[in-house]
Amino acid sequence: MAAPMPELAPVISATDSGAGAGMPLIGRSLDNGGVHTDRVYDPGKIWDEGLTPDGLPRRGWVDVLRVVGGDPRAASARVESQIVERRIEFGKGSAKQPFVLDPIPRIIESAEWAELERGLFQRARALNALIADLYGERRILSEGVIPARVIDGAEYFEPEMAGLVGPRAATVVGFDLVRDQSGRILVLEDNTRTPSGLAYAVAAREVSAELFGDGAAGAEPLDSIFDWLGQALREAAPETVGEPVAILITDGPENSAWYEHVEIAKRIGIPLAQPGDLEIRRGELCFRDAQRTLRRADVVLRRTDADRPSEPGGGMTWVGEMLYGPLQSGKLRMVNTFGSGLADDKLVYAYVPDAIRFYLGEEPLVAQIPTLDCADEEALARVCASPEELVVKPRSESGGVGVVVGSQAKPEELRACVASVRRSPQDYIAQEIVSFSSCPTVVGDTIEPRHVDLRAFAVSLEEGVRLMPGGLARVALGRGSLVVNSSQGGGGKDTWVLR
Repeated sequence: MAAPMPELAPVISATDSGAGAGMPLIGRSLDNGGVHTDRVYDPGKIWDEGLTPDGLPRRGWVDVLRVVGGDPRAASARVESQIVERRIEFGKGSAKQPFVLDPIPRIIESAEWAELERGLFQRARALNALIADLYGERRILSEGVIPARVIDGAEYFEPEMAGLVGPRAATVVGFDLVRDQSGRILVLEDNTRTPSGLAYAVAAREVSAELFGDGAAGAEPLDSIFDWLGQALREAAPETVGEPVAILITDGPENSAWYEHVEIAKRIGIPLAQPGDLEIRRGELCFRDAQRTLRRADVVLRRTDADRPSEPGGGMTWVGEMLYGPLQSGKLRMVNTFGSGLADDKLVYAYVPDAIRFYLGEEPLVAQIPTLDCADEEALARVCASPEELVVKPRSESGGVGVVVGSQAKPEELRACVASVRRSPQDYIAQEIVSFSSCPTVVGDTIEPRHVDLRAFAVSLEEGVRLMPGGLARVALGRGSLVVNSSQGGGGKDTWVLR
């Protein structure tokens, strides 16, 4: 049994009190060096972000639990008060509510982060090369590395953007990362169309700093993400423009991420434009600024729900009507331009390791989850025979929509899933079930393990790729749940990359 650690006494101790040797207990008070507790923190066999398999805290967790472990409910209330005061919100219309932020951060060692960083730099470079090629020479298709049907069937493949996509089309990439049972970090998804959450990550850090004070100062800062994004906007401008004007286009307050839109525009120092502020004059995109003066826009950061130039059935979307003509003429540039969402496609994801080898001549430095193409006969047969062993996903959905986790699904849900896949196998992928790691999380007045993933953000610049040191950890708040998306009841955590 691991010996009790005196410096942890206010919050955590090792004991065999009904929990097995070395199992840590979350405590509330210090009584002559002892710990009062009423619940065992037991992550089971899942890889835990806070505790080693021996039940001892990993680096950084002692100070965190000193602050939160004595009174988790009070710590949660302090965080919630900050969220409300700062008006950090998420959701649409009547469903808009304060962003849910757990007071306990996720902690990552600097050495592990440095290794992951190299892999994500590589992946961002390959994704941008892939997107540029698919709207250009399409070498990866002609040389048989990716079947043409994979690209032609991708929802966000925009044929009209051929020849209009530059070498850094996916300027910002949001990587969804999970840790498997062995502790290895894997890429779960790539987000290249409208990767959201970076402002929430920075907000989480600012709230966390209020709670932990100097404790949070040991983590790498996050604010550089706005400098990088501002630089990317300037670099994306047409070459003929001396002092480019960049704007952020948003739907307005009804957008679920309105807080983020306002925050990004403010931090970068660019105007925020809603649909009613936009006009086309002499083939140029113009907007009305805060003084209602009409000005030309040279670069656009689009953060609207409408995210395609044309409707699936034909005709232009409102953003297409505003942006496509100026983009085609070269008078306007757009970061994460139309067509960059091609790499969001979950079947395209399956071929990213091949793209890394094809474009960079390198082996992937960060692994991803093996993915089955349900249009393949052998893959389809496996899904139909053993759906309980797999996670089945619509290839074009996001935010967890339509995902069926076989091990957690009811028999009738599995039958319905198989029927849907049989009807249109080309629209689905299947993956091995990966047990997301758990992280200590406040639940009422206790601390319990909850599953987490991580949204990490990369920005591609002329000088190279930059990666936010940490990002936004997302936590599934239900016991045993793997649903971390805010749109489906998940919450967030600050992420500390220790210096």
